[in-house]
Amino acid sequence: WTVTIMVWLPLVIAAIAGALVTWIGFRHARRTWRNGDARLTSPIDRLSDAVINLLETLGARQNRTQAATRVRDLSKRYGLEVDPNAIIEKLPVGLQQRVEIIKALYRHADILILDEPSAVLTPQECQELFKIMRGLAAQGVSIIFITHKLKEVFQIADSVVVMRAGKVVGTAIPAQATEASLAAMMVGREVILRVAKDEAHPGDVILAVAGLSAIDERKARVLDDVAFEVRAGEVLGIAGVQGNGQTELVEVLTGLRAPLSGGFTVVGKRFVHVTPREMTHSGTAHIPEDRQRYGMVSAYTVADNLVLNEYDAAPFASAPTTRQLPLVAVIYGGLFAIAFAALSWVWSSALWPALSDALKLKDLNARQSPIPFLVSALSVVVVTALFALIAFWIMRRVAPPIMAQVGGAGQGGITINRAAIDRNAEQLVKEFDIRTPGIGVNAGNLSGGNQQKMVVAREFSRKPRLLIASQPTRGIDVGSIEFIHQRIVKQRDDGAAVLLVSAELDEIMALSDRIAVMYRGQIIDTVSAATATREQLGLLMAGVKADPQPV
Repeated sequence: WTVTIMVWLPLVIAAIAGALVTWIGFRHARRTWRNGDARLTSPIDRLSDAVINLLETLGARQNRTQAATRVRDLSKRYGLEVDPNAIIEKLPVGLQQRVEIIKALYRHADILILDEPSAVLTPQECQELFKIMRGLAAQGVSIIFITHKLKEVFQIADSVVVMRAGKVVGTAIPAQATEASLAAMMVGREVILRVAKDEAHPGDVILAVAGLSAIDERKARVLDDVAFEVRAGEVLGIAGVQGNGQTELVEVLTGLRAPLSGGFTVVGKRFVHVTPREMTHSGTAHIPEDRQRYGMVSAYTVADNLVLNEYDAAPFASAPTTRQLPLVAVIYGGLFAIAFAALSWVWSSALWPALSDALKLKDLNARQSPIPFLVSALSVVVVTALFALIAFWIMRRVAPPIMAQVGGAGQGGITINRAAIDRNAEQLVKEFDIRTPGIGVNAGNLSGGNQQKMVVAREFSRKPRLLIASQPTRGIDVGSIEFIHQRIVKQRDDGAAVLLVSAELDEIMALSDRIAVMYRGQIIDTVSAATATREQLGLLMAGVKADPQPV
């Protein structure tokens, strides 16, 4: 035994020491590793990361009871009232916001960054959020609150930092500042925060919606028997927490989504499923909530974006001149001939030999076995027609850009009047104060506010009978908001019917003459903007219906 111990003891000690060194090295590597940053690691490093993660979690076990207990403790401590066993997708938006805060606190966060946290909350939920924030601050949590809503700044902030064009332009103490002073600092000039408008004088019904229902991509009903009217010379605001059917309502009315049932009329014309072009021709203008996706083409110039809905109408397009006509014929005919010839070469060199071999046409007698020959003849006819259609499609896709470069044909065999497009752009850029180096600059290079002004300029310049404005001031500065508000009121005063959809309750109350509140795909009430209060609208947005008011 003595000999055995003397032989094995150094090995055991070495094994224990090796394991201890390995464990210490593993802990050190875990603390000092590059966090999987691919820019700083080689393939071997990434493999080592994966091995370390595996070793760290190999013996780990999720303790749901302990996690739920800690969530309850945090909820009680900070007054957040979150059920740890609730399913997230079934919670109201306000409670989902609380869950995000709990997640940060669960990780022992000392600094909490809230980026526009009130964008999807009712006024009551906002006040509850602010109460929670004050409680967190009192317990030593530092909070960075990012918002463009000046009223919220004065409600919650202890100090204010103002940024413009990516730079800090000033700081302020809320008690020593005003909304006007902060707005001027944000924009660089004095801003009129109140919307100046006279009393509305509604006229005939322009938009009438009846029994409108729709489903989303998950087959869930997002519009449920929606009905309302908008008259000429008035603004009907659609209020509601984001996600209650407002987006889908606008999509149905503008032809971007097919309704499940019901329909609507525009200036007396009945629509069930409408296309965007039909809505444009019906005298409807649309300011989409996502300007990048639905309102503009970033790669097109400012001038071209300003005629997107009217590029095929006079004076922006006209028939080819006598001198241009031969060029049009040569380009269109040449492209068709080239495409058809290329397809024919593919047929004769590859497809026909393969078909002939498959049917064994060389070894057959046409009188004794006519069917293979009939099949081959029919194939030639079908392939010829198919190739002609493909060549025609290629010609229609390729020819218009070529003609545009030489001042030639556009869609439908018409020619682009570049001079008229440029004159229109110069006029609208000046009238709507679009800040751009030139009308030939790509629209994607403009700031968000100027992109929105460009969309507004295009839609308003058509003098619409019906204006559908969805989130018209989302993500833009105070100065651009002021300008767009003035233009919406002007459209109303000029006799247009305005349907305003906005998640900003202040915007709805400032611009609307009547306010319809949506909750879970339904219009639960319509009230007069002159008598409505924030508290009343906030309750309606949360689904609490008050006593009916005459409107």
